[in-house]
Formats: sequence, structure tokens, C-alpha cells
Amino acid sequence: MKKKIIYSIVFIGIIIAAIVIFIIIKANSFKGYDEGTTANTPLNLINGGMFCEDDNRIYFANPNNKNYLYSMNNDLSDFKLIKKNCVSYINAKSPYIFYSVLDSSGTSFNMLGYKNTGLYRTKISNGSTKILDENPTGLIALYGNSVYYQHYEKASGLTLYEADINGNEKKRIHKDPYIPTMYENGEMIFPGTDSNQYITSYNVSTGSTSTKKNVRAMNIGATKEYYYYMDIDNNYTINRIAKNSSTPATLVEERCASYNLSHDERYLYYQVDDGENNGFYKLDLITMRSTQIKEGNYKNICTTTNYVFFTDVYESKIYYCKYSNDKVEVLIPPSEE
Repeated sequence: MKKKIIYSIVFIGIIIAAIVIFIIIKANSFKGYDEGTTANTPLNLINGGMFCEDDNRIYFANPNNKNYLYSMNNDLSDFKLIKKNCVSYINAKSPYIFYSVLDSSGTSFNMLGYKNTGLYRTKISNGSTKILDENPTGLIALYGNSVYYQHYEKASGLTLYEADINGNEKKRIHKDPYIPTMYENGEMIFPGTDSNQYITSYNVSTGSTSTKKNVRAMNIGATKEYYYYMDIDNNYTINRIAKNSSTPATLVEERCASYNLSHDERYLYYQVDDGENNGFYKLDLITMRSTQIKEGNYKNICTTTNYVFFTDVYESKIYYCKYSNDKVEVLIPPSEE
């Protein structure tokens, strides 16, 4: 009789323990992102998305090891290999990283060659990976619980797609390959795909489009007050226009190839490409003082909380400097692992 009582108590204890464990696991399981959640910044993604910061870690494509996905602390220490995939357009938001996968050559995305081979999701904690779309993909961006991305098929070319973060559903949402990098109040902001290329919005719920600003723009970024862009009609100078205004202002008068903003929105970093003053520059948006940081030609300008990163044109070397000074140093992540 006593044994039966003991067995019953043990059995009940096991059941209670299992229930408690189940409740804890359920409570700690990922239920999805909040509405309007984004991962990387629009200008980082436009510049290739080689770097993305989340939870005090910086995730990056390592050119020293075939552009594989790595991470490091935000003080540039503790390098870790995350996945042996050649990556671009990194969107890191715990618990996942979303990215485009390149072909095995590790070369940059080529809009004509369609070298990318899919949209992937990797879990940060254990590296487990799921393919959300096996077709070639271009620019991608997380918004809420969807990933918006440029999807390529031979029959239809490059179009705009949406996939849920779990890979349960994907669908084409527009025949044009809108650049899905920036979102405001449920709207995607991008250069129009018609001949005007005005700053345009696309409502992701209704599918309607409208013109935000009558300026012909590329590489659009934004702060709370301004849209930043490269002016197609003015030799690719860098301009900004207040969101409550119709009058743009030129910030950089030289022809530029690319630019980005520091996370505190104090500095504008840009690559001059006029054939005479080529170099990597910094503009203080308070004093409007411009400084050349490094002479030559560079690309992939990405910013994090404290640093700006950029590469040589061959993507063989990563340079960086702090916002607080203009001393250029070389980042040396592992070459093999």
C-alpha cells in the first residue's frame, strides 16, 4: 500500500514537473516581432547590408573568409563564425538573422548576373537555418513579421515579394522591384520605378502608391525631420528635403557614389566620385564642415552605434573609424575557421 502511495506521489510529481517545464518553454518561446519592427537601417541595406547591429553584437560579412556570416561585440572584439554562407543584406533581430545568400564564389550581388541564391533565416543561438525562398534575391528588409525582398525568376524578372518570417507563406505583391529598405507608418519609401523616380510610398496593407516628394532620387535615407537622397538631376549630389517642405537643400556639391548617416544623425559619410577629389569624406551636419577621411575609392559604407565601416572597391579589406575621431583603422577578422 505504501509503495502504491509513493509511486502515485512520484507520478504526480513528474506530471507537475512536465507541466511546469512546458509552461516555461511556452512562455519563453518566440511569438513574433512587434508591429513595425525593423532590423538593419535603410542606408546600410542600400550599401550592401554588410554590417548590422543587434543586442550589442555586430553581424557582418567577412571578406577574409568568403563573405561568411560572422559576429563580434560592438567594441570589435570576440569574433564568431555564425554560418558558412556568403551573405549580403543582413537583417539581424533576435532571435533570427535574415539575409540573402550569394553563390559559392562569394562575389557581390550582381543585378544583371543574379548571383544570389536565396533568402535565408538563421537562428542566432544555435545556427539552425531555414530557406525562406530558394530563388535569387536582391535587397531584403524585415518589417514586422514579414520579410520584403526583390525576387527573381526567369519568366517574370525581378519583382517585389513578401514572405512571413517562418517561411510558411510567400507571395508576389508587386510586379515592379521596389527597393524595400525603408518604412514609415506602414509605408515602404523608395525611388519610383517610372521615369520620374520621385520619392514614392507604397502602403504594404492596401497596395496603393503615392508620391511623397517631387524630386528625382536614389539611395533614399531618412531621419525624423528629413529625407536624404542622391539627386539624379544634379549629377548625383547629396541632398535633403524636410518632410514638411517641398524645397530641397544640397549638402554635398560633388558627384557622389554612395553615402550613409551615423546612428546619432550627426554625421554624413560619403564617397566622392567626381574624378578629381575621389575619397571618403565626413560632413558634420551641425557645423556643415566637411573632412576628407581617406583618399581613394571605397564602397559598402555601413554604420553602427559607434563606428562607420567601409571597404575598398575589391571588398578585400574592411576599414573603420569611430564617430568621435577620423582615425582610419583596418578590421582584421579571422581568415579561416
